[in-house]
Amino acid sequence: MGDIRVKKKRQRKSKFPLFFVGFVVLLGIAAGAAYHFELYTYLPLFSGFSKEYALYDDVGNALGGLLSQTQAEIKSWPAVYVVERDRDVAPLPKAENYDENFTSYSDETITVKYYTEKYSYSHIHYLDVRIAHPSQIRLGLCGNEFDMKKRDYPSEIAKSVNAVAAIDGCFYNNRSSGWMIYQGNVLRTTCCWYDVLLIDADGNLHAQRDLTIDESGILEQYDIVNALTFGPQLVKDGKAKYITVGTWQPYTPEPRAAICQFPDGLHYLLCVAEGRMGRSRGLTMQQFANLLASKGVDFAYNLDGGQSGTLILGNHVKNVVAYGGQRRLGDILYFATAMENDEASEAQ
Repeated sequence: MGDIRVKKKRQRKSKFPLFFVGFVVLLGIAAGAAYHFELYTYLPLFSGFSKEYALYDDVGNALGGLLSQTQAEIKSWPAVYVVERDRDVAPLPKAENYDENFTSYSDETITVKYYTEKYSYSHIHYLDVRIAHPSQIRLGLCGNEFDMKKRDYPSEIAKSVNAVAAIDGCFYNNRSSGWMIYQGNVLRTTCCWYDVLLIDADGNLHAQRDLTIDESGILEQYDIVNALTFGPQLVKDGKAKYITVGTWQPYTPEPRAAICQFPDGLHYLLCVAEGRMGRSRGLTMQQFANLLASKGVDFAYNLDGGQSGTLILGNHVKNVVAYGGQRRLGDILYFATAMENDEASEAQ
């Protein structure tokens, strides 16, 4: 049986699309020539173009005016100052930006105000800090390196990094465990059953128990820049936590230190409560938490207290340190100006 051959019918291609495209191209060329040579003012075919192009001119002028206004507004915006993450030493603050008694500092990027009060037979010292950019809250290490043997007075560490305002940290090199992250570099991840203070790239403060950091996902959720370990967290969501455990002597009156954040963003409170001396008895950790919550902070974290508790503004220690003198430590938390100041002189 022979093969069956099916003859395919040849289909004719329509010339309409090609003709239509050509017509549109010619019409466009004609319209362009008419506009270029202003033929629309003479030919009835283009008589309506003048009104349309007048409308286009009006729209163009309006857009041009809007662009000029926007450019002017952008030029009037304040400059954005940033302290680079990998920078160990911050810009030097201007001495004239402190008041004569070293109770305040102010420039375009940071304001600090000091005040004190008496509470529960203790002198309490505060630094209210506002910054313009998250990079201005920083962790300072003695000698700018993670070294278990390097220690210095908190005021000297603050001076070495050009801190405007500072407080002691966690005394990391007094023990071999505890999370530490410095300017994005993870230095230590060993656990000691403590709450870890984590500071993210937006300047927000977080607390997480060290044993649960990995499973919590907090390191994936936030870009953590700095972290240290002491604790516990004292205030959460604006309310004082019920303190059942603590790092050091939570139930007896002691000198205390804390870093806090207000709910309005880059606004912080540093606090040191004096203790172990005739003029100041000290606070229990629960008293400390209750006091800080009453200040309207959204978050508070307990730092190393006792003789470590040191509050600094412009290289000046604002509290009376327990036992009459500063303890040599390995770290501080501090706030810096973000304005470069090549001609600044150190505040004395």
